[in-house]
Amino acid sequence: MFGSSSDQTIGGVVATNLSGPRRIAWGATRDHIMGVRAVNGSGEVIRSGGRVLKNVTGLDICKLLTGSHGTLAVMTEITLKVMPAPERTATLAITGLNPHTGVAALSAALGSPYAVSGAAYLPKADGFWGSVTLARIEDFEPSVIYRAECLRRDLNRFGAGDILDDGHSKALWRSVRDALPLRTEPDDAVWRVSVRPSAGPRVIKAVEALGVKWFMDWGGGLVWIAGPATSEAHGVICAAARQESGTWTLFRAPEPLRAAMDVIPPEVGALDHITRRVKAAFDPHWILNVGRMHQAH
Repeated sequence: MFGSSSDQTIGGVVATNLSGPRRIAWGATRDHIMGVRAVNGSGEVIRSGGRVLKNVTGLDICKLLTGSHGTLAVMTEITLKVMPAPERTATLAITGLNPHTGVAALSAALGSPYAVSGAAYLPKADGFWGSVTLARIEDFEPSVIYRAECLRRDLNRFGAGDILDDGHSKALWRSVRDALPLRTEPDDAVWRVSVRPSAGPRVIKAVEALGVKWFMDWGGGLVWIAGPATSEAHGVICAAARQESGTWTLFRAPEPLRAAMDVIPPEVGALDHITRRVKAAFDPHWILNVGRMHQAH
């Protein structure tokens, strides 16, 4: 997405709190950070958390630094809580649903007892004749086979579904994780809009006149949007997120647009005051990633 062939780093994932499709089942990246060592803007080494799960010593700076985009400190060591990789993956795919019906199907899947770990809606996808609604199940092989069939039976009212095998499922969800369904052009801007899942289709309807590309993850709660890198498009997308009491991030854009527009919703009043005080405490000279999240005052 950013034009680089190098691999992403653990530090980058944690600094941006970047979470993939499993967030709906296993929590955000922030929930898996157990300990951090970092260097603040004054050159001081700070430590938070530990290497065991039940460590509650001191302030939870781990949560503060996760998602701070490197604006508070440079993380030099990160301790992660990890989980075993699933033995088998299967995905129920229902084609041809409109966004509202697709999100309703995903809501039913997430509310089922079958432990769905991925729920996405793609308006277009390779290998499918139209839109596709995806619900993933992961676990030991016998359990996955049984639960996938049960889920297909329970969601049959939304349309006949196909169960994708392990290899096809993993490749498809890797593409969802990496936002490849957006099929971005080099000049496109990219936004991430986070709303309650039922509001995802309304956000799409509000911005579709811009000629954007999009898809929904997290059962409809995360809307990826790619389109013209203009202030007008930015304004429409931000307004659509605010209308649904959601939030947004200008995830990628040419530097002139990033410099001219807010990249995250601006904070006001007491929240802005707290944010500025925290920034001043960690980076009093404003030298760490200035302009990444907030402009210096």
